[in-house]
Amino acid sequence: MRCPRCQHENREGRRFCAKCGATLTMTCASCGFSNEPGENFCGGCGQALQAAATPPAPKFAAPQAYTPMAHCHLGLGRLYRRTGKGQEAQEHLVTAIAMYREMDMRFWLEKAEAELRELG
Repeated sequence: MRCPRCQHENREGRRFCAKCGATLTMTCASCGFSNEPGENFCGGCGQALQAAATPPAPKFAAPQAYTPMAHCHLGLGRLYRRTGKGQEAQEHLVTAIAMYREMDMRFWLEKAEAELRELG
């Protein structure tokens, strides 16, 4: 799969470019289905996809660069929640959730959201 931003050829199944970190999927605004760049219609609902010459630059440079930091925030959030420091726990969990969401790391996003729900 060719990256729409830097034209690097990536192996199938990747969600982010190995060279520049750009997202390799287009998310449908109607249903949230992940489509490949260059597709005109959503594979999930059939709606027309908005064509963009280049996808917007991600907020973070590349997922691998920020994954450890997101995991640290999740760990600190868990630690603070378990020691009764709710305010500190919430700050770290909200940060982890934002980072996981930006990197489209759904597995870890669910874990962080569950910790935040436990906080109450």
